[in-house]
Amino acid sequence: MSRVLTGTVVGSGHHRLVSVPREQHDPVVRDLLDRATAEAYERGLREGHERGAAAGAARSIERLDELSAAIVTAVESAARAVRASCDDTVEAAFELATAMAAGILDHEPHDGGAAVAARIRETLGLLEDATPVVQVSVEDRDLVAAALADVRAVTVTADPGLAPGEARIRGGWADADLTRETAFSSIRRALHGDG
Repeated sequence: MSRVLTGTVVGSGHHRLVSVPREQHDPVVRDLLDRATAEAYERGLREGHERGAAAGAARSIERLDELSAAIVTAVESAARAVRASCDDTVEAAFELATAMAAGILDHEPHDGGAAVAARIRETLGLLEDATPVVQVSVEDRDLVAAALADVRAVTVTADPGLAPGEARIRGGWADADLTRETAFSSIRRALHGDG
């Protein structure tokens, strides 16, 4: 016992660590110290690995969350860009389709009123009005009046504001507009999905 207490005293206060040179320990104490040192080393190594793995896993989760947020932001940004590009493409296609329709309708060869007379006759059948007034261009008035002579109570008048091939029908209950502008409006609504 005296050999254990004869070393250097380290520390202050109530707790003191007494150190004895290793060579002075008896073999049993030396063996106990070696085993305790080895166990403490292994325990410290194991705890260090566990703490390091836990800290690494926590940091990996944080980093994964950061990367996930960055990916979501990038995907949302790309989706907005694709939607904007699609909207631009749809708008360009709409403008092209409208221009094509206008070009076709504006360059339709005029047949003297035969086509508009057929459209007027068909529309009159849908309106079921007792005394409709049909307005057509000055150029179409005579042919349309002759084509509708067999339709009872129809009045055909010339409207200088209407282009050849256009007509308006006014009735007591309903009106019909067979002008190019109305056709263009219908095309625009159909292309935009509004009707």
